[in-house]
Amino acid sequence: MGSCRSQYTTEQRTIIRDPGVSNCGDAFSDDELRFLTTAGPFQPVLSHYPVNQDLKSKGQTCKFAAKWFEEFPYLEYSVIKNAAFCFACRLFGSGPGAEQSKTAWMIDGVSNWGKMKGRGKDKLGKLAQHFQSISHAVALNRLSNFNRKTTNVDLMIDTNRKKADQQRAALMKYNQTVVSKLLDISRFLCRQGLAFRGRSGADDQGNFIQLVNVLRRHESSFDHWFKERNLRAHQVWISGETESS
Repeated sequence: MGSCRSQYTTEQRTIIRDPGVSNCGDAFSDDELRFLTTAGPFQPVLSHYPVNQDLKSKGQTCKFAAKWFEEFPYLEYSVIKNAAFCFACRLFGSGPGAEQSKTAWMIDGVSNWGKMKGRGKDKLGKLAQHFQSISHAVALNRLSNFNRKTTNVDLMIDTNRKKADQQRAALMKYNQTVVSKLLDISRFLCRQGLAFRGRSGADDQGNFIQLVNVLRRHESSFDHWFKERNLRAHQVWISGETESS
C-alpha cells in the first residue's frame, strides 16, 4: 500500500490520486509524478465494492476484489469510476514501445469483473493478460527509470544541503572563535583597569584597538576575519579597523 495522502496541490492545480479523475490524459510535471510515484498505486480497501447486478444474475464475479492488489501490485481501483486501472501504464504508458497499450487500463478503466480472472492455465483473465504484456513491461521500465532519476536528484539535493549546513556550521564556529578573542581582550583591559579608547583627537588608537592589531599581526585567521567582512553574520564596526584592512 502507498501513502494514504489522496491529493497533491500545486500552484496550478490539484492532483487527485484516484485514477478515475487523474488519468494519463494529464500532462504531469516531474513534481506531480514524484508525488504520485512516491505515494504508489491507489488501492483503497473498502468494506463493500459496488455489485454489478447483471453479472451477479449470471453467476459470474460481480465486483472488484481487494485481494487482487496482492497478486498484482500495480493494480489500481477507482472509487469514482468503479473500475480498475494500471498504475505504471497510466503514468508512463505513452511513448515508444507503447503502441500495443490498452487504453482501458490507462484512461477508461476496466470493470468487466467476470473476466478479470482466468479459467484454467490456458485461458488468462484480463488481469494476467495485461500485467504480463509487453506494453506493461515497457511502462514499468519507464517507471523504474523515473524513480532512479528521482533518487539521484534527491541524493544530490541532500548532498548539497549537507555541504551548505557544514559550511554554515564552520562559519559560525569561526565567528565564535573571533568573538571569544575580542571578549578576552576586553576582559584583560577591565582586569588591568585600562581604558579602552585613546585620548580624543590624539593619534593614539587606544588600548583595545592596539591589542586587536597585535593579535592580527600574529594570527592570520584572526586578521582574515577583519579583511573579509562577508564572513560575518552581522556587520561589525570597530573604530580604527580600516587602518590595516
